[in-house]
Amino acid sequence: METSLDPLGDQTYYFSSVRSTMSLSDDLTGAVVGASPSGGRIWIGPTRSWNEFTRSIGIILDRAATCMNDAARPDKPLPILASTISTLDGIEQPYDLAFIVPEQVHDGDGEADEGELRWLQQFGDAARFEVTAVAGSANFEADVYWATDRLGRLAYDFEQSTGADIRLKIRQVDGFNNNDRDPEILTICRDPGNLTVYFDTGHTYSRGHFYEARFRDARFSDWQWVSMAHDETDFWQEKPLDGKRFAVENTGNAEDKSLFGMVARHWPNLAERGPQTGWLVCDDGAMESADFIHIDDASNPPELTLIHVKGSGSDKNNRGLSVSDYEVVVGQAIKNLRHIDRGLLREKLGANADGVLENAVWHNGQRQENRGALLAMLDGLGSNMKTTVVVFQPRARRSVFNSIRGRMDDGDMNRSDVRRMQQLDALLLGARADCFSLGAEFRVIADDS
Repeated sequence: METSLDPLGDQTYYFSSVRSTMSLSDDLTGAVVGASPSGGRIWIGPTRSWNEFTRSIGIILDRAATCMNDAARPDKPLPILASTISTLDGIEQPYDLAFIVPEQVHDGDGEADEGELRWLQQFGDAARFEVTAVAGSANFEADVYWATDRLGRLAYDFEQSTGADIRLKIRQVDGFNNNDRDPEILTICRDPGNLTVYFDTGHTYSRGHFYEARFRDARFSDWQWVSMAHDETDFWQEKPLDGKRFAVENTGNAEDKSLFGMVARHWPNLAERGPQTGWLVCDDGAMESADFIHIDDASNPPELTLIHVKGSGSDKNNRGLSVSDYEVVVGQAIKNLRHIDRGLLREKLGANADGVLENAVWHNGQRQENRGALLAMLDGLGSNMKTTVVVFQPRARRSVFNSIRGRMDDGDMNRSDVRRMQQLDALLLGARADCFSLGAEFRVIADDS
């Protein structure tokens, strides 16, 4: 197993269960045995009788006891993978919180309707958290914002319970009483399963567990640096808004200073702010394939690019590095990776061709009335295409990036900004490995400042 793992692509993963076929005895040579360490469970394949079942379990438990009593056994048998942490000792300085939008709020209520999916997606796009750490502790408080509107404040307290369990208690400090959606937002923000928390000590809290990744000396290098100051782009503004509504009708017009506006006017010529060329379609929304899809049908072979855009969580020109700003958008990119398949993409774009994004289509800089010509072009393309996945998130700044890389080159690794860079490298290297596995390139666009 260890030799089949990828030291770069798998370093942020944790094994939750294992299934194997093994010989338990001379007459039980092909037994299926599985285990879930975190759940304290084992299972076996079908047996022919109660006696065979009890005998198999007895052999498995005896082998487990022998292994546990072996003083020479490694504590971390798969050192490539991240490991869970069963104590709060040494975990402190939380600095970032990523919020993963659930598919729907009301579990068990059936399929979410379009209205629920829409507001969840809008909140997820604009949600941000300002973290205030509690000194000498893993605990923290966070102000929750929907874009610029402060919704309220939550306190996140970790408690060491009996045994190896660590529990997170989330309590309301103030707010969440000014909007009809506030109770639902409060519910999803208090669900630990929706949160990833990053710590300057190199730890991560995700889905109810603390993890410590073993960062390799490997760096993500596929960055493209584009100046946001060139035309005073609002790098914190993902898309043009009318209140909290995505004003799709304004996307790409002269007054649109958002990242969506930059893409609509200039893709793929962002750096020099050249004219938009090729086919470009916006598919933003719940169940999207990407925020934008670009197709250069004039190249040989044609080039397909899935573009995932996210505004910076900070509007400060001197902002530092953030991992959570990339966590959400990279997760979206990987979740939608299947749409690099032309057939699946054609099906997706055709299915919602008559919606609010009907005319959010551009061809060589000219906005189209609908997706008809785009879909006809897709129908005429073959399967031989160059595919690329792009994350456009200008939170990272080139000057900050180069400064941290310089410290790493000098061996000055025991710094919080270096550990943040290592966490970001691990996240992006994992995404690149997923893209490479399907034959797609992967790159990240950030701010050349």
